[in-house]
Amino acid sequence: MILAHLEDAASAAGRAHAQQFSQEGTAEARKALGAGCARSKAAAKSLDQASKRLRQQSVLRAAGITAGCSFGMLAAVIVAAWFYLPSKSEMDALRTERAQLKSPRSRS
Repeated sequence: MILAHLEDAASAAGRAHAQQFSQEGTAEARKALGAGCARSKAAAKSLDQASKRLRQQSVLRAAGITAGCSFGMLAAVIVAAWFYLPSKSEMDALRTERAQLKSPRSRS
């Protein structure tokens, strides 16, 4: 009979100890999971910010390249027109020459 009471007491003490250990373990696990969750949220936020910065930089780079190409093409057209088209004084000289060739005196 005493042995049965000792087993019941030991069993009750073991259950109480297991329950206390379980509660402590659960609290520690919750604390660890909470800390891990906070770190993962901070990492996700950091990655999101880095992604936004990279997207901004790529858009600015593309805009810069596009603007540079546009200005380069415009400069090429202006330079080509500068060298290909006659100047105002050359146009006046060509008009004078054409007028002289059309005059009735030059046909005789």
